[in-house]
Amino acid sequence: MDLNRLLPALVGAVLALAALAVVGFFALRWTDSPRTRLWIRRVLIVLVVAALGGPVLYWFATWAVEGTPRHVIDRSMQHKQQDELHKRVQQGGH
Repeated sequence: MDLNRLLPALVGAVLALAALAVVGFFALRWTDSPRTRLWIRRVLIVLVVAALGGPVLYWFATWAVEGTPRHVIDRSMQHKQQDELHKRVQQGGH
C-alpha cells in the first residue's frame, strides 16, 4: 500500500494532532492545579494515541477489504489478439 492510499487518514491525524497540541497548551496554561494538569495530560495522551492509531486502523481496514496485492497479469487482450490471428490465418492472411 502506498502513501497516497493512506493520505486521508494521515491528513486527519496531522490536523487532529495540531488541534490537540493547541488545546493542550491552552488547557495546561489555564490551570495551576496539579491534579487538573495530570488529568489534562492523561486525556491528551489518550487522544494523541487515538489520533496516531487512526491511520493504522485505516490501513488495516483497507488491507482487510482489498486483501494482499496479487500481481496477476491481465491476459484478456492477449487472448483476443491470438483469436484474431487464428481467424486471419484460417481465412488466408491479412
